[in-house]
Amino acid sequence: MLPKWAWVVPGAFWVVWMLNLYNFMDGIDGLAGGEAAVASSFFFLVFAWYGQSGWAGANLVVAAASMGFVLPFAPVVDTTGKGKGVENGPFSICGY
Repeated sequence: MLPKWAWVVPGAFWVVWMLNLYNFMDGIDGLAGGEAAVASSFFFLVFAWYGQSGWAGANLVVAAASMGFVLPFAPVVDTTGKGKGVENGPFSICGY
């Protein structure tokens, strides 16, 4: 087991990695907001299950705020089959 001070370098690496990951996903319409909403909703359920109401509430707020970035980026699906191509395939199956 590593001492507490030895976790600083892996922790800093993880933080930088996640920031870059979210920066990359932010360029893909709504992906970062969707990912944040799903992760925060999951952690809301976990914290609520274990009775940690403070952390559960914080994750619920983050999930709700993240959903505000998801819906404006939902693409308009061309049901005529002309136009946008493969990128809207999964969204047309979901009914967007």
